[in-house]
Amino acid sequence: MSTPDLPPDYYFRNFCGLVDHVRAHHDDLLNDTERHQVSTLRALPAQAQMRYVRMLMRRGNLFRLDRLQYAEIADTAQSAQTLEAAGLVRLDPDLPVEAVAGLYSKPEWLHTLADKVSTEQLRALRALKRAELDAELRNIYSGDRPCLPSTIIELRQPAWFDTFKLLYFGNLHQDLTEFVLRDLGLYRFENYRIDRDTRLIENREQLQELLDYYRLRDLREEVLAGQPEGILEYENSLQQLGNGSRLLCKKVERDRLALARQLERLDAPAEAVTLYERCMAPPARERRARLMSKAGEIGASLKLCGDMLASPRSEEEQFFAADFGYRTARKNKLPWPQPQKYIPPDALIRLDQDEYGVEAGVAAHLDANGECHYVENTLFGGIFGLYYWDLIFAPAAGAFTNPFQYRPHDLYETDFLSLRGAQWRDPEVDFTRPKQLADELIQRWQEKQGIANPFVAWEMLSPELIQSALERIPAAHWAAVFSRIWRAPRENRSGLPDLIFFPADGGYELLEVKGPGDRLQKNQLRWMQHFEAHQIPHKVINVEWR
Repeated sequence: MSTPDLPPDYYFRNFCGLVDHVRAHHDDLLNDTERHQVSTLRALPAQAQMRYVRMLMRRGNLFRLDRLQYAEIADTAQSAQTLEAAGLVRLDPDLPVEAVAGLYSKPEWLHTLADKVSTEQLRALRALKRAELDAELRNIYSGDRPCLPSTIIELRQPAWFDTFKLLYFGNLHQDLTEFVLRDLGLYRFENYRIDRDTRLIENREQLQELLDYYRLRDLREEVLAGQPEGILEYENSLQQLGNGSRLLCKKVERDRLALARQLERLDAPAEAVTLYERCMAPPARERRARLMSKAGEIGASLKLCGDMLASPRSEEEQFFAADFGYRTARKNKLPWPQPQKYIPPDALIRLDQDEYGVEAGVAAHLDANGECHYVENTLFGGIFGLYYWDLIFAPAAGAFTNPFQYRPHDLYETDFLSLRGAQWRDPEVDFTRPKQLADELIQRWQEKQGIANPFVAWEMLSPELIQSALERIPAAHWAAVFSRIWRAPRENRSGLPDLIFFPADGGYELLEVKGPGDRLQKNQLRWMQHFEAHQIPHKVINVEWR
């Protein structure tokens, strides 16, 4: 398939689409400065607007005018002067040398310095590394403004665009590139409803707190590379952001977990525990239990394990508490119930080793007695995504803010289903009519082909596989699998078995294939325990090479 050609002003059209959308749906959240900036810009000639947008799309706010040459902008100097007259940029601002040093290469600086320093000094400067040269430039100019060989253009107050991007995307890691990927046909998205009722950010206070968070977030990697004192100071700044929206709380919580984990690595366990205590999400309690045990606080560690078992915040936390509590208690000769360890049924197959791998080898081996497909997480996940398509993409408060979402913002929130009760479908009922449902899902598979969905891997599904799966797998089994996926969609959409086998005499079986030296992962074992509880046929196939 050929890639479509984009018009020369594609980026400007995309920018206008973003800005117009925000003004239409979020104007009440903008302040006077932001409204003035965008209104001033949009009133200018198109050439000046395109020059401004070109700079917005690049890093920083200082540029050399001679490096801003674009075919679709005929008069670079005129458009820059228009922008300056409108108050959107400054031309040749009075800046110290360290602010503009990075705009010029080392040879360019040496050429500029030839008239300012002696030949001997110039020879010494030529031998310096770039960082050393930058430091020396500060000494040479020492408060003087350098006479530069090209015009410098500075964006004035470009932060307004961060506000627009945050309102549009719901984050600041996406940008106008999303439009390009769509226009090139690399991604397709569902045509869900976007309006004021689906806004993610509800008021100016939430917006400002998120903007403050992202400005603080720019410092995180530097902080993580530093010492415990800096990490604690940074975390204190996070606390000052306030309670804010649920979106902000999630981001702060995720950062706090990363900070606490780094404190562990820096051998500051007490400080790490303090941060974990402020976190609600897993694995905060798990990490605390481990650190307490390591510090000899066995009673506190076991009590926390008991709390996790009584009120688990995730399946993983529940499994951890049972296992870690038992091992810790046994090591310290304390009472603790031994967790029941599930051992799934297994079988051994000896195969000739080939280039296609163990899963393909087992599938080929079983094809002699039926039909075997490599599906891993894609069969149940794909049918799940097709079956609940309308529910996943239903409009709801905080769900959709822009046309580039492969999922609603709140898909992984605990109240996702309760906010969409009208769209709920009961698989226990629907899957009892497999032929009609198969026709419906196959039609949806054809109509929605290629549209991004977090559960659907299009290339792994086919009408034949959908038909066979719905005919062979009982409704109760679909309901049991789907209920566990809904329990934790992000985590439980993975860990499902590699193969599905349809024996010639009917029925089906889910098979997890393990080659020599391989073993079940925790999420795979949890799925198999779930299968056992719901009488879903499953088995581990251990492979040995002949």
